[in-house]
Amino acid sequence: MAHNVDAKTLIIERDCYVDMYRLILEGAKMYLKKEAGASIHVSGNPGIGKSQFYLYCILRLILEEKEFLSKYELIINFKNDYFIYESDQFKHLNTEDVNR
Repeated sequence: MAHNVDAKTLIIERDCYVDMYRLILEGAKMYLKKEAGASIHVSGNPGIGKSQFYLYCILRLILEEKEFLSKYELIINFKNDYFIYESDQFKHLNTEDVNR
């Protein structure tokens, strides 16, 4: 669920984020090596930090996993908008690009 938040320039690295990110990345790499599909779902009560964790994961991928990302397309979504990360920036995707 999307919600309005004030613009922030700080992402706090909570202890649980470090562990969850490592486990999710290990699982994703394992499935991608096998060329198997996989989806990840993070759930929890409202306000516990799921959206911040989403941003945290994107930031860590961009900063630390350039070689890994070079083999794949990083596409993120917010509501009905999709963005692709390429050439060190996010670009908005048209609907027909998302459905390809």
